[in-house]
This record gives sequence, structure tokens and C-alpha cells, in this order.
Amino acid sequence: MMLLQKIRSFSSSGKKIVSGHTHFIVAQTFQKHNHKWVEYAKERNIGIDFNPTFFYHEKAAKLTLSSPDEEIRRFWIRHGQACIRISRYFAEELGQSCVMNIWIPDGYKDILADRLGPRARFKDSLDQILSIPYDRFKVYVCLESKVFGIGLESYTFGSSEFCLNYAAKNGIISLMDNGYYHPAEVVSDKLQTITPEDFRALAKDFKVTLPERFLCQLPTT
Repeated sequence: MMLLQKIRSFSSSGKKIVSGHTHFIVAQTFQKHNHKWVEYAKERNIGIDFNPTFFYHEKAAKLTLSSPDEEIRRFWIRHGQACIRISRYFAEELGQSCVMNIWIPDGYKDILADRLGPRARFKDSLDQILSIPYDRFKVYVCLESKVFGIGLESYTFGSSEFCLNYAAKNGIISLMDNGYYHPAEVVSDKLQTITPEDFRALAKDFKVTLPERFLCQLPTT
């Protein structure tokens, strides 16, 4: 199942649902910290989508889910697992699914001799995050790629190719953000790897009507 962009629909009453990111550092007592968000959503009959934070923390000064320091990497794995539980809490409290999007700022300005090792650690971290039991009808885990960042111009571990293939293989959502591609790349080209059935299934889950012009058809030959 694939997701094109960070999209929330309009409510049936015609009120616009304000979309945005809600970032959290690990909160072991997440019900205590997040119940106000649940109250806000219940009052307005809306759902909550969720973005874990893999930055703005002393343990994110260099690398996170790809770190060669096992203590650091383990910290961020636990954070990802905790965020799945938070997302499940939102979904159960609000009676509708929660989209949880993972992206990491890991990368280098310099050209690396070892370009495989960091991605192998990133993959293992993602595998461990997804290994905890959760209801995939309640929590939609997404993986978002990055093409570059300030100070990361040479190599980002979560590249488009890596994230798209990982998402497809592991049955999670590939989140495509127009702001994180090379100027010569466009999302519409990448959609050729995604079937219309994927989009129709996702739209049905979120009760969204997608015009046929948004859907692409793969060649049959």
C-alpha cells in the first residue's frame, strides 16, 4: 500500500481539517502527555496523524537509526517502537486510523568509502521498530525519503530508492514529499512504480475520493 503525499481530507461537514506535523520525543507515559491532543480531536471529530522525532535531541547530534554506536541506535529504535504505541493509542481513542511517518536526517557531506554499512544498520533498525505487534488497520506506518539536507549534500541514508523498496517489501506506506527530491525529479515519475489499485485501496481506507487523473496505469507489456 502506498501514499502519495502528506494529505488529510476535508470532513463531511465541510470544515477544513488543518494538517500538520506533531513531533514527540520519547514519552513513556504517553497517555498523560497526549490526552489533551485526544480531547482536542474528539471535540472536532477529527483524527490525528503522527510524526516521530529523530532530531533536535542530544542523541541525534550525529546519527540516529543508522548510528554505529549501538547505545545511540538502540535509543532511537525504542523511540520508534514507543511512537507506534502512541499512534495506536490515538487510533483507539479516536476510532480511526493514525498515519505515523518515519524519516531520519542521517547523512554526510563527505563522500563515504562504506555506503552500504549505514543503510544496513538503518534497515535493521526499521526491522526492529516494525517487529513489535500492532494493528496495521489502526496504525499506518510510513517511510519518507530524503534526497539531501544542509550539511548532508553527499549522501543520505534514507534515499528514495532505499525507502521505496523497503516500504514495498515490508508492506508499509511510501510517503513521497515533493520538497525532498532533486530538481530534475518529480513524484509523478515515481508513481509509475505504484498501481492504481494501491491508491484506490488507500483512498477507501481514508474515505477519500480520488479523481481518475490522479491514478496512473502501468503498461501491460
